Amino acid sequence: EAQRRRVEKTSGKGRSLLQPAFGLGAGVLGVLVLYLTFGALQEWIIKLQFKNSGGWFVSLVQFMLYTLFSIGQNSSKPRAKRKAPFSYYLILGFLQVLCMGLANVAVQYLNYPTHILFKSATPIPSLLFGAFYQKKRYGVIDYISTLAMLAGMAIFVIQDAETLPAYLFNIHGFLLVSIALLAEAA
Repeated sequence: EAQRRRVEKTSGKGRSLLQPAFGLGAGVLGVLVLYLTFGALQEWIIKLQFKNSGGWFVSLVQFMLYTLFSIGQNSSKPRAKRKAPFSYYLILGFLQVLCMGLANVAVQYLNYPTHILFKSATPIPSLLFGAFYQKKRYGVIDYISTLAMLAGMAIFVIQDAETLPAYLFNIHGFLLVSIALLAEAA
């Protein structure tokens, strides 16, 4: 009997269905809390500490940390053979810097909900690049959902422009975050 219980514990038999659900819920909650904390810190640093002028500096610090983490990760495992030409990595790195830098600078001009709305609209330029540049085929539902997302964003921006004071609504922020989205989709 004791042997059977030990086998069940190690093999996962007898586990409750609540355990995986709890793990998933805890993981989702953890990601949400960390994402919101990151956004609040980002806005606090750029808007309050740097008085709306530290977007590129925050991007520099982020990439320095990414570099340190990637060096640590690469030193912990054997190096894999590179499959793509080095120039592709340079282009991808440039686009990533452009995306993150412009998104951080856009925080200087946009309120946080608007910034997050635009950052979550990545499927729009991804679908456009896929359809026109890579000649991918998408279903009708993909195009309909993209148009619905675009319409929702337009309504949100128009409402922001009408209700927010002039010093809180700045078209430069929308242009910067839109270019950042295009760089991210490329």
